[in-house]
Amino acid sequence: MNKKFKIFFLESIEKERNKRTYKVNLNKNKLSKLWKERIKKPHIQSKKELKKVIDVFNFAMNLNYTDAGSSKNLYFSHLFRLTCMALLIKKKIDTKLVCLALLHNVLETGNLKRMNIIKEKFGNEIFFEIKTLTVNRKTQWNKDYKAKYYKKINAGSKNLRIIKILDKFDNLFLLDSNTNTNIKKKYINEIKEYILPMTRKTLPDIYKYYKELTQYNYLKIYNEKI
Repeated sequence: MNKKFKIFFLESIEKERNKRTYKVNLNKNKLSKLWKERIKKPHIQSKKELKKVIDVFNFAMNLNYTDAGSSKNLYFSHLFRLTCMALLIKKKIDTKLVCLALLHNVLETGNLKRMNIIKEKFGNEIFFEIKTLTVNRKTQWNKDYKAKYYKKINAGSKNLRIIKILDKFDNLFLLDSNTNTNIKKKYINEIKEYILPMTRKTLPDIYKYYKELTQYNYLKIYNEKI
């Protein structure tokens, strides 16, 4: 993990929550500066990889997102935070991971006219990784479906697990904005059953903080310790 990950994403829970609410524009400006500093040589040596990251970013930024409960700008703010986490989660920039962060939910929220446009523009590998990460919302709370879904992720690349972990991580800071208590309980149970064990194995440096963040949300819902 790059040392800057802690500076940008592991402040106190309340400070991190503030970055995603009333300080969202200030935080976005800081992350934009980080992005401009990192998405260039010498941080990315290959001209081909650098061009691909920039192309994927521009493609993702210009989509007309349709995520339930979020405006386009709010959703892209989440996407950009996740992408910057991916930028810093490894000591050296992994351009495949950064591109996957930008596109991980595009099949569901990107409002694409053709699904295969991702395959045509960016290749089979990332297309099938996105398909693996895409949740079937009709059956998302079915236990059998959920078990099979995470089995596929755990059987896939490390980058798949990293994106799933970081996506849920960012969402946890704003979980209490959801007014549906039942959904929040299910979300926390999913984190406890699948994401925390995955984090301990895949990203042990953030496991302790992740567990505390999960407990923070758990206490808000149940008013008792895990």
